[in-house]
Amino acid sequence: PGGLPLVVAAAVRFLGHGDNEVRSVAAQTLTGVAQHGHADVAKMVVELLYQQDVRIRASAISVLASVGGVVGLSDPDVVGFVVVPLSSPVWYVRQAALEALGKVCSPGDSSALGHLLAYLADDSTDVRAAASASIVWLCPTGDEAATASLADKLARPLPGASGAERLARLRALKEVASPGAKAVRLAVVSCVEDANLEVRAAALEVLGTSRRRLTFREGDDCSEEGAVIAAVAALLRHRQGPVRSSAVQALVAEGLPADAAASRLPSSAAAWAEPLRRRAVAAAALRMADSSWDVRRAAVDALARLVPPQLKAGVFDLGVLLDAQDEASWAAALGAAKQVLAMYCDDGGDLPSAPPAAAAPLGPTAGAAVAAARDGPSGGDAGAKVVCGTHGRRFLQRYHDRATLGLY
Repeated sequence: PGGLPLVVAAAVRFLGHGDNEVRSVAAQTLTGVAQHGHADVAKMVVELLYQQDVRIRASAISVLASVGGVVGLSDPDVVGFVVVPLSSPVWYVRQAALEALGKVCSPGDSSALGHLLAYLADDSTDVRAAASASIVWLCPTGDEAATASLADKLARPLPGASGAERLARLRALKEVASPGAKAVRLAVVSCVEDANLEVRAAALEVLGTSRRRLTFREGDDCSEEGAVIAAVAALLRHRQGPVRSSAVQALVAEGLPADAAASRLPSSAAAWAEPLRRRAVAAAALRMADSSWDVRRAAVDALARLVPPQLKAGVFDLGVLLDAQDEASWAAALGAAKQVLAMYCDDGGDLPSAPPAAAAPLGPTAGAAVAAARDGPSGGDAGAKVVCGTHGRRFLQRYHDRATLGLY
């Protein structure tokens, strides 16, 4: 026992050797003696996290993980040594410490998760990535309540966070096996208007993942599900076209696409699911008259996912006209499509068994040519007049007004 510190010191020194086999033997030695003096091993190995050589830091992290496996995860001695380098001014030291923390702690360790969450706002991209990865590693997947709590802690700061922090939080949130509570999804929606395309794409991915994981039980109260769509709808009038495009794409995640498995919805949710989908269709339809062709394309793509099978053919025909980008043809196509979309979206409206005759030919002569209402820089409200005929205008305009005010 008296020579144990000498053995540990020698093995730690060889962890930095240039030969892989020597480093491997040193790591095995440290793991073997950990059961006799794990505190000594952890203390000396943690010092290697300060080394500039990435191979040495990786070897140290691997040994610390092995020590955790020998003496048990979340051992206070081991964790106590690992958290010390977190305060280092050097980014790669903080990165290594965060990676090690994820390896030596047990899933759901609230103290470790607290440290990791704090470093999602670090100045270094690599440090934020390490914190995000370790949070996923420590996610308590078997505990629904603890997982939901972690998801809430990840999402709550999103509205006021920087783009870099948002991205780190969203990447962790995507992997957290939580069904996605309304409050979490509302926070994620705030990222749909981020100036960074990567952040917007990550937000859309989280919304889609959350919706796929969301399940409903018989008797669940689904009355508040429209709140997320209302938040998305408010972004449809954003002054930046790319944000409006992202908002339209978010409608697909929150509007329960028509190809979603019906088995996921109990009978008690039937009265809620279809109206929610109609709201998403209405909101997407409003953007088919957007001033940006990219937003129009996003709207058509969203409608192709959201509308029931009976309407898909007409939506695909609209998609063909997008490449031509001819305003006259587009206006005529909208004039033909408005009848079917308005009939579907209208409050209590029945889905027609076949499209009206005027909706069949989609070209410059299709139906009565409707002047294309062009949005101003802020998105405008003119789209409601293009896609809504007499039958459906009241519903779409009412939806638009109420969604903007947050009444849905």
